[in-house]
Amino acid sequence: MSSEGIDIVYNSAVEQVEPKDFGDSVLVTYSESGIKKTLKASHILFAVGREPNSDKLGLSKAGVEVDRRGFIEVNQTVQTSQSHIYAVGDVNGEGAFTHTSVNDGEIFGIITVA
Repeated sequence: MSSEGIDIVYNSAVEQVEPKDFGDSVLVTYSESGIKKTLKASHILFAVGREPNSDKLGLSKAGVEVDRRGFIEVNQTVQTSQSHIYAVGDVNGEGAFTHTSVNDGEIFGIITVA
């Protein structure tokens, strides 16, 4: 991508984005390894990753295991470490996409109706 003039910046923290040149470009101020930097661009994309907020659910009190990132661990039938608790959707880290979450729900529906 760099051969096409696309710069990729990893592991940085965006501090400010401001319009320039009557809105034709932006000036991005960010920190990378503690060093403040700026870049001017016509387009920007921030890919911030995914992080669960399962820490507020009291999962340890319920005996539900989570992985090192905080996603609830499930088996192929979306069952957690507690056989009566299921985790469907983004919280199980199996793919944070609508179609994956819908599929999780379908699996849960089939299991609970059977």
